[in-house]
Amino acid sequence: MRLLFLTPQLPYPPDKGTRIRNFGLIKELSRRHEIGVLSFAESGDAEAAAELGRWCRVLGLFEAPRRGHAERAWRTFLDPIPDLARRLASAPFEERLRELLAGDRWDVLQVEALEMAPHWLAQRGYGPPAVLDAHNAEWILQWRAAAIDLRAGRPLGALYSVVQAAKLWRYEGSAVRRAAAVVAVSEPDLRSIRRVGRPRLDAIAPNGVDTDALPFREVEPPGEMLIFTGTMDFRPNVDAVRWFAARVWPRVRSARPSARFRIVGRAPTPAVRALGGRSGVEVTGAVDDAAPHFRDAAVYVAPLRIGGGVRLKLLEAFAHGVPVVSTRLGAEGIEAEPDRHLVLADEPEAMAQAIVALLADRDRRHQLAAAARQLVVERYDWRVIAPTLDRVYEQVARSGPGRGAERGAFARL
Repeated sequence: MRLLFLTPQLPYPPDKGTRIRNFGLIKELSRRHEIGVLSFAESGDAEAAAELGRWCRVLGLFEAPRRGHAERAWRTFLDPIPDLARRLASAPFEERLRELLAGDRWDVLQVEALEMAPHWLAQRGYGPPAVLDAHNAEWILQWRAAAIDLRAGRPLGALYSVVQAAKLWRYEGSAVRRAAAVVAVSEPDLRSIRRVGRPRLDAIAPNGVDTDALPFREVEPPGEMLIFTGTMDFRPNVDAVRWFAARVWPRVRSARPSARFRIVGRAPTPAVRALGGRSGVEVTGAVDDAAPHFRDAAVYVAPLRIGGGVRLKLLEAFAHGVPVVSTRLGAEGIEAEPDRHLVLADEPEAMAQAIVALLADRDRRHQLAAAARQLVVERYDWRVIAPTLDRVYEQVARSGPGRGAERGAFARL
């Protein structure tokens, strides 16, 4: 088939969440399909676009619009459209999309995440059937963020999230109902999506990794390094490391004075950078390759309290052979068994005890790492995941543009 992907970031290099998912799917699907990509991009992405051309045709790159704080503030309360749907508003992007749909035959329009939905919806039903690849159930993320902010005494943040959640409930529901198919990354996400709008056709294709590119380490490093990875201006990640540094880290450090905590990822906020001033804590900022940091780690921590979807960071840790301690929310959507593939703990004392126990038990770390690696190879490699999309495309193509499809017509991954 001929697939046209709309992506919020150039899907190369695969160095962070959205890019990793988009590139993983494009690379694997390109074995069987012809793929075009229309994307937003950053300055300096031309070389990366040329490299991406090994797997697809890059049909247009557009600079992401910039919005001021004043515009976002008034839109928060006066605009019925959620902030997420305004994030990448671009008339030139929509014009290029119209040209591509008018001038060429595409079997499927793949809309990568809700923030790209406005460009598809602006076509007003013209063009091929659309598959919405829902990276998250966005409305539930905002409800969870509101709850965290209320408990932390941040009423303005909570108010913003409540307002956005209400807008997303309507907008996300409309997009879900209008898509020919919706692909969710986990069963919990799919349940949340169905609450706002019943899809015509739905499936689960979780986030994944290229296990060939993430070799399992055979030798554990010396030392007691804990790591966390992610984009460090992303609200759930900022909340996670601040909570961990304030509530969990002092307990770990008291029991294991030689332990260190490294926060790895681009664009750390001032609040995250300030954590580097604490004893034993390091903030790296952007890195060219996270693999050396995984190789340095004794334990990977995922103290996430906000969010949804399937955390690529956990899958990467599993693939590299780094044992994981996570909150239940952090591991949501991954079919991992507690105490077999990872350790779960939600409260500060319980998480600190779990980490300290793992640091003291090399055999236990090896057992967890080996089981988690096997899980990733069997369930979360792109070669296992991509065939679900093949089945989606086949059914969408049979239903044709504008015609419905049976709901839940094939088995879940």
